Amino acid sequence: MASSTDIADTSLAGPAAESVVPFTKKVLYGSGSFAEFTWQWSVQSLAMPIYNVCFGVNPALVGLVLGVARIWDAITDPIMGSISDNSRSKWGRRRPFIFAGAIASGLTYALLWMAPRGMPQWAYVAFFLVASLLFYSAYTVFSVPFYAFGYEMSDDPRERTRVMGSRIIGNSLCGLLVAPWIYWLAQRNLFSDTIQGIRCVGLATGLVMMGFALVPALFLRDQTQARVAHQEQVSIWASLRYSLTCRPYLILIGGFASALLLFAMVSQINFYLAAFYVFQGDTARASLWIGWAQAVQHIVVIVFAPWLARLANRWGKKKTCITFLSCIAIGALMNFFAYQRDMPWLMIFPPFVMMFGWASLWMFVPSMIADVTDWDELQHGLRREGMFGAIHCWVVKMAFSFGALCSGVLINLTGFQIKLAEAGAAQPEGTFSRMLLLAALFPAVGVGGAMLLLSRFPLTEAAMVRVKAQLRERHASGDELDGESH
Repeated sequence: MASSTDIADTSLAGPAAESVVPFTKKVLYGSGSFAEFTWQWSVQSLAMPIYNVCFGVNPALVGLVLGVARIWDAITDPIMGSISDNSRSKWGRRRPFIFAGAIASGLTYALLWMAPRGMPQWAYVAFFLVASLLFYSAYTVFSVPFYAFGYEMSDDPRERTRVMGSRIIGNSLCGLLVAPWIYWLAQRNLFSDTIQGIRCVGLATGLVMMGFALVPALFLRDQTQARVAHQEQVSIWASLRYSLTCRPYLILIGGFASALLLFAMVSQINFYLAAFYVFQGDTARASLWIGWAQAVQHIVVIVFAPWLARLANRWGKKKTCITFLSCIAIGALMNFFAYQRDMPWLMIFPPFVMMFGWASLWMFVPSMIADVTDWDELQHGLRREGMFGAIHCWVVKMAFSFGALCSGVLINLTGFQIKLAEAGAAQPEGTFSRMLLLAALFPAVGVGGAMLLLSRFPLTEAAMVRVKAQLRERHASGDELDGESH
């Protein structure tokens, strides 16, 4: 066992040559995250504008559909994680599923926006529900193995942060170039109306993102294929039990869920404040400014992420993540002053400030989950990145599903009525004040809970040095656990 001095020195050393992921491989992995971001986020952001504003469906029902679809993910994500972990194909554990899921996700994404005109409300709800269940099933097949694939690309804790940095940069390039502009593009004069526009733009987006999502399946290789070739298969129930009793993992997931859930509950409100308060019903102008606000967010990530990774080398992942999470609370509270009819450019500032916190959360929590997989192997003798990735995906999706479910109800509770907006009439007094209060306070409270939980995460850089040293000794001696031991 290394001495305390050795541990301190090693914790400051760079990754071994074999643990470094070449830049080209990070770019190839980031290509998949370009598609992942579009499929993950644009459905949430487009559901209300298309199904509520264009088709007239009650926002509570739109939120209900999103919630039901994500509850379906609660079933499919762990199943997919277990299937992926137990797969033993010549192409690896992850790549065949990434390939199939990429194709299915692209096609079903386009289907989401193909609802026929002139249907009654119940028919729109039924169409959106069926299309959403198909899409999220396909997205699970892609996303769960894709997350796990990223955990496996390096066994060095610091290099994992850089890999996750490439993933969020891929997300942000999409957030800069594609995702914020889908609704805006659908409203161009090239189309007869927004409904025709979203059909065409949705189809094109689904096909293009399919191409990006196929890249990691076609051009990257499974790094753990040889190591797990003889690992015994573990039932989904045993794998779930191990994961859900893993204290470091539960701390990470709990903190992540706290920040994401309360933000998701009010994220749709920003569209209504921009479209119906600042621009008084002019959704075309609102979509342009919302697009610019989101684009600025992602410029922050592209510029900030490499610097954030370097800062974590000095401070450690946990301290860096907690420090910048405060930016989410600060940015959320800025919403009180950001929606001004004579100064619409102020809307850019809250998401700009918040993105420093979101960048740290999305970069460091997955990187720390990858560290947990090493700790878990030390405890149980198994590599189960798929199940850890599945539960992480599930938490993200459930946060947004419950958030979407609540968002429609919260919009109704503020007093907002789409029929008044369509008629050019004023909303009930206090509607937009209540929206501002929700948009400011909910994210701030959520991130406070996240910071409290993450402060208790035990796997520091020094602790991971000890974990890696013990794993190397075990691998060298061939003394593996049987997969069922605690």
